[in-house]
Amino acid sequence: MVCVMAAFEYYVRWLMIVQLICYGVYAIILIPSLWTWLSSPDRSLLFDEFAKMQFPYIEESREFLGLLICMTVVAVCWVRSSKGSKKAL
Repeated sequence: MVCVMAAFEYYVRWLMIVQLICYGVYAIILIPSLWTWLSSPDRSLLFDEFAKMQFPYIEESREFLGLLICMTVVAVCWVRSSKGSKKAL
């Protein structure tokens, strides 16, 4: 939603803050699974199609990495909104 609004240079800063907080809280919840994956001897399981069925921490690690991507995109939109856009709320 933020990306579509950013395409039209319309920024709702409070919405970006809410998204960053939600993504951050969910990422914090998933940190134990990420740590389990980082501690595992075979880290290539993250890219294996069938590993998610065997090990739940693999899917949660993927979720964590996806949340990092989402937080980066929202942060870039935040920076763009602070560069003098007339339509930032």
